[in-house]
Amino acid sequence: MIRILLDTNVYVSAILFNGKPRLILEEIIEEKVFAFISNDILKEFEDTLSKPKFKLTNDFIQIVVSEIRDITKLTNTTPLNNYLDLRDRDDYHILEAAYSAKVDYLITGDKDLLSLKKIREFNIVNPEEYLRIKEKD
Repeated sequence: MIRILLDTNVYVSAILFNGKPRLILEEIIEEKVFAFISNDILKEFEDTLSKPKFKLTNDFIQIVVSEIRDITKLTNTTPLNNYLDLRDRDDYHILEAAYSAKVDYLITGDKDLLSLKKIREFNIVNPEEYLRIKEKD
């Protein structure tokens, strides 16, 4: 089974908007893929949903975070020694989680992460690319 890790922005898009990220979340729910998450991603996800611009209740946020925790496998992250020319230090925890979980795909909308494209251990793709690849399989 394919092993994936979603960046925070993909989870936010999947929950708040229709589109490609929602299709990937449905794959996770239906257990068509094996999805990983880290505590840092969960915290960032919760913090993002809590922003006033989204106007979400705390109860809703807690339910969504709990559901995401339930459908994914928590990975313990190991710090990386080499950050592979990643421009945004705030994204290091995403790479660390992907490496630690030994995923096949890191799925993100983040341009800094996407600029790395393929790392020896896994591919970094946006939601649309991921779904196109899955369609071919």
